[in-house]
Amino acid sequence: YESIIQTMKREDANEQVLAPLLTRLGNLYFSSQDYPKAINAYINAIIIRELNKSRTSYNTGDIGWHLIEIGNSLFRLHDFDLAEYPYKMALKVFSAISGPAGIEGMITATNNIALCKLNAGNPKGALPVFNATLKLSQKYGESQRIYITQVYISTCYLKMEQYDKCIS
Repeated sequence: YESIIQTMKREDANEQVLAPLLTRLGNLYFSSQDYPKAINAYINAIIIRELNKSRTSYNTGDIGWHLIEIGNSLFRLHDFDLAEYPYKMALKVFSAISGPAGIEGMITATNNIALCKLNAGNPKGALPVFNATLKLSQKYGESQRIYITQVYISTCYLKMEQYDKCIS
């Protein structure tokens, strides 16, 4: 993939084709746990889409999901503070999308922001974000997300040693 993409860049290939290839390359790197290269590929795909959005059609949700993948890569590198940034950017993108795609993205981004806080050792900071995720999930009937968010909320209380709230 890398050599094909480099050749396409040199030959000024159709960027509508290049961005999805970069996304696939990012997915391959992510699957092989080469997170820095995955982040680079995702960022390049986002840049191409952003630079060309006035000339070509694209799905805004794609940019949000690229940002989620960048955050996921940073999260797996245990850089929880840095991972929050692309998740927050994704939240802004998904907030501008109406319908189920925007809702799913907002819930995912919010949940991931809270996970960053929790894993960075800040359960008190994660708790209100998980509560926001829970409210969104309840509002839109996302039963699986309701369940897992309640588990995360209990984990926050456990880490804050508020054991009586863990089970409620």
